[in-house]
Amino acid sequence: MRKFFIAAIYGLIALVLALSSSPIYAGLMDYFKDEQGKTHWQYVANWSSGILIILLSIAAVVLFFSRRQINKNNKLLTSMNDMLEERVKERTATLDESNHKLTESNSLLEGEIAKHLETTKQLHISETYIKNILDSMPVMLVGLNNDCRITQWNKAAKSITRIGSELAIGNDLWETYPQLPLPKERVLESINENKIVHVRSSQRGQLHFEITIYPLANDNISGVVILIDDVTQQVQSENKLIQKDKMSAMGELSSIMAFDINPSIKRISTELENITSSCPEQLSDLKEEDYNRITSSINNMVKHSQNANVIVQHLLDSSNNTQDAFQPHDIIEIIDHSLELSSAIFTSDEDINFSDVEIERHYEAGLPKIPCFEAEIQQVFVSLFRYCHFALGHVERDNHTPKITIHVLTSYDSLWVKVQHNGQGIDLDEQQVLFEPFFSDQALDGSKHYEASKRLSFPYFIVTQHHKGHMAVTSNVDIGTTFHIELGLK
Repeated sequence: MRKFFIAAIYGLIALVLALSSSPIYAGLMDYFKDEQGKTHWQYVANWSSGILIILLSIAAVVLFFSRRQINKNNKLLTSMNDMLEERVKERTATLDESNHKLTESNSLLEGEIAKHLETTKQLHISETYIKNILDSMPVMLVGLNNDCRITQWNKAAKSITRIGSELAIGNDLWETYPQLPLPKERVLESINENKIVHVRSSQRGQLHFEITIYPLANDNISGVVILIDDVTQQVQSENKLIQKDKMSAMGELSSIMAFDINPSIKRISTELENITSSCPEQLSDLKEEDYNRITSSINNMVKHSQNANVIVQHLLDSSNNTQDAFQPHDIIEIIDHSLELSSAIFTSDEDINFSDVEIERHYEAGLPKIPCFEAEIQQVFVSLFRYCHFALGHVERDNHTPKITIHVLTSYDSLWVKVQHNGQGIDLDEQQVLFEPFFSDQALDGSKHYEASKRLSFPYFIVTQHHKGHMAVTSNVDIGTTFHIELGLK
């Protein structure tokens, strides 16, 4: 409205100026002159004042209506401003409430995140703790799913198999480690029947394992856990104690038997000597054939009686040898003495006598003495010679000459003894159980049987456990067998 009023004023001024410069203005000015042509300026002023008043009145009216319109607009603007302020307040309140809820949500979310982080931390700690427990276990632990694929592989499994977990997990157990001493059927038995399965396995008598298969108890997770414990040291310790008890019992039994048998053997020998001395006089009337047969029988009885005396004396010597520490001994003397005992003891009416076996000796010159228990090492060689005698007596080859070859030599800090015979050899199955203590008479395949007298667990124990040496066997069924013994010189 103010702009309209200003425009009207400017228009009026323009109109006045236009009239003053136009012919109308000149005619109008003539109206205010008198007869003499003199202008009545009073009339002009009055007229101008009237015109101005009219204009001012018009301007006042215009201003009035303009003011009224302005007030109306101001009221409308105030109303709109109040409405806007109200809406701003409402929106601000809504925003404040939203911000408050957002703050509460953020606080709750921060709490949930903190709990989640704490749970994650505790879960990580638990996983690390469980993993450390599994890796610290001295036994091999393997987890399997129902498809027998590996889900867990601890550090002991890696150490034993030389296979890392990154190569094992996810793969079939028996494809990953074919040497595993566990039949797959036992694992499937545990999975299918949901029961704990125990398996004890031995590998050629050198390694012993206790294996336990546990089915997982969680319904959401299926599979089994396999614990493989290497109990070789435990079994060896148990065998060592058993063998010690056995040796002690054998020594005591040998001593008792020797003392009980010795008087009877001496009495028999005395009576045989009396019969031998009186035989020619008492049997002089017999025919020569009968006489020779009787005297031959008497001589055989005298010979076997002497052998029995040697056996008894050997038992007494073995039971009376109670050394507490190793003593240096000449291995050649021990071997030769063992050969003499074997010649006196191992006689047979059906097979060959040990004294008829050809003995070939190859002894290195200047052999040092070895620290040992003499009676025990002698027992080792007597047992070996007994085994050789048995094998030599069961050869069916034509023109066979029974022969035992003995090699003794030194290498570094050890003394090596090889006892070789050309008798009946040992097959692979028998080689596996030859040194096994208390092995049942039934073989691994369930078809063959091996006599306890044909095994050498006792000599093996003396060499490997008492003297910390080594003992092994190589054999060919058609050629013969060689026993290898290593004994330390220190």
